[in-house]
Parts: sequence; structure tokens; C-alpha cells
Amino acid sequence: MILSQRAALDYAWSGNPARWSQKQKVTSLSSPFALQLVRIMDELEEEGFEPSIRLAWRNLGTQRELKKKGVSDVSFSRHNLVNEDGLPAAIAADVIDRRYGWGEGSLKARRNAARFFKRYGDLAQELGLAWGGDPGLYNLDREGNVWKPYGMAWDPAHVFEDLSPEDWQVAKAVSIDAIAKPMRLVAKYGEGGTASASSDARDRAAAVGVLFAAAGLALWSLVR
Repeated sequence: MILSQRAALDYAWSGNPARWSQKQKVTSLSSPFALQLVRIMDELEEEGFEPSIRLAWRNLGTQRELKKKGVSDVSFSRHNLVNEDGLPAAIAADVIDRRYGWGEGSLKARRNAARFFKRYGDLAQELGLAWGGDPGLYNLDREGNVWKPYGMAWDPAHVFEDLSPEDWQVAKAVSIDAIAKPMRLVAKYGEGGTASASSDARDRAAAVGVLFAAAGLALWSLVR
């Protein structure tokens, strides 16, 4: 799997992120987190599971829609992080067993999915990652939690790097600054784009432009 941030330049970070290839999804993660996730998935495969990344990085427009649907509680998440160059660097991912998904359709599928999620969560926590099925971290009694009978909180597909509040604010600030770069370039060089900017500046603007354009959000909404 491709882990280099340089490889991120080979992809167009648009469209439905759930439909991206597994390689692109891995590439959209920060390298340290990607290495941990690949290690977990390799172990799961050795144990007979069929892990598949459902979602990794996603743009702010997708995040906004998920918040509207109640799937997420925040306007800016660990899935939305980018690096200083504006390239995807998420520290969260949602992984399912491709055979069972979220256990829809039958009690047997639900049980098999629960078995997968439990093992997935155990492996993630062994590596120091946080897991969305951990009842000590997420509300076990949240309305609609179908995983409560299995002792899991409502989001067992979700794992993430649990940064300290200080480190999270730094990562978030870097991302917001990178997303703002194209707007600053337009302000500096005019509505004609970045024709007068340096080659590096134009490349940065092209790399991150899709993030802001797809978001439909003002920057103030990112820090609420």
C-alpha cells in the first residue's frame, strides 16, 4: 500500500471518498497512522477476516453532510486533517469486514460484524489507538446503538489517533491555514487566480483548492 505523502499528488481528492480505492484511502492518512492501520488490517486478514477501509480522509463538504445526518457531532474532525501543503493527512478511519459491513440484513450478519469489530478494536487499542466501540470513550446508551448487546459503543468501525487537546489544536490550525492559502493567493494576485504566484504557491493552491471549494463553508464555521 502507498504510504508516501508524495503519492498524494497522484490523486484527485474529489468525489465520494467511500468509492476511492483502498490505496487512495491509505494514502489519505498521515503516514504514522497509516502504518498502524495497515498493521491492524494485515493481522485481521491473517485471522481470516476481510477488512476494508470504508472511509479515511474526507473533505469538509462531506463532513458537513454527515453532521447534518447525525453521523458526526463536529464540523471539523480527525478525518479532515491536511498537512502544511494541503495534502490529506487524516488520523482517523472507518474499517469494516467487506462481507458483513455494519451487520445489516440478518442477526447472523450482525453477530459476524460484531465479532469483527471487537477484534479490530482490541488490535487498535493494543497499538495505542482510540476505538469508537469503546464504552469507556463513547456513550454505550446512545439512542439507536445497535451494538450495545455486544458491549460496544455506537461507532465500532471507527479508530483514530487520540491527540492531546493541545496537539489537536495545533493539527487543526495547520489544516485551517492550509485550506485558507488559496483564498489568500487570490486576494494577493487577483480573481484571475495565481498566475503571478510562484510555481510552488500555484501547486499548493491547486492541491488544496478542492478542499475549500467542496466544503461550501466559511472558515469561521471550522472553529466553532
